[in-house]
Amino acid sequence: IVRFSEDGQRLMTSGRRGLRVWKVALPDESPWPETIAADGVFLTSHDTYHADATPSLDRIAFVNVDGLASVIEADNPEHRIDLAAANVQRVAISPDGKWVVTVPQSGRGLVVWNAYTGQRVTDKHPTAAATMMSFSTNGSWLAGSNTDGRFLWHTGTWDVERQNTWLADSPGVIAFSPNDKLVVMPRDRFSLGLVDSETLQTLVALDAGDRRLASSATFSPDGTRLAITSRGSFEVWDLPDLRRRLRDLNLDWGQPQPAQP
Repeated sequence: IVRFSEDGQRLMTSGRRGLRVWKVALPDESPWPETIAADGVFLTSHDTYHADATPSLDRIAFVNVDGLASVIEADNPEHRIDLAAANVQRVAISPDGKWVVTVPQSGRGLVVWNAYTGQRVTDKHPTAAATMMSFSTNGSWLAGSNTDGRFLWHTGTWDVERQNTWLADSPGVIAFSPNDKLVVMPRDRFSLGLVDSETLQTLVALDAGDRRLASSATFSPDGTRLAITSRGSFEVWDLPDLRRRLRDLNLDWGQPQPAQP
């Protein structure tokens, strides 16, 4: 997993060589970061199975290869909170760094934790399979998808804000657009849905034909592009162009179009 901080000054890398945060150096008059400083800080030298971070990369939640989840501060790696969770598959941390969500390797249900104390706060849908989750860009919601349906929980109270009975039969990925109006959610094993966050209804199916199970999805900062990766493939969707094509077929969805780049 590779993640830039929102200001572009830091880079997080995680994987077989551990979890590390780098300082990014921009050469003079270069429009692209060509040099990464060699003084990257090792937060852990052990293999990292999955990780998520706040926008500034100041707090990072990660899972090691033994399925144990922890929260660490990039500027103070000695300050580490280990969560009392075993066999964890995925983690998500809220943009403000207050909450961490874990999903077990079985994919059944999710658990919310206080990221500062390590206290277990609540469990959601412990028997539902194919669970995926992600916090909204502004941190107000936690989105979830599983074999019980699609859900938006209010961050902090964890009450259901919205739900939809679409049943996901595979985990896929979840990602919010920068303005939180759109969410990418699983539809089935080979396709994702571009979903209206107000209704959790699918606006359009994103089916690349031969795509395997998606492993990540992210919107461009202006919301006009959507990048999706899976094992052995990488695709970028031009959302304004997609809407133009759908509009020609009288199938456009009702939200305002993202601004043209």
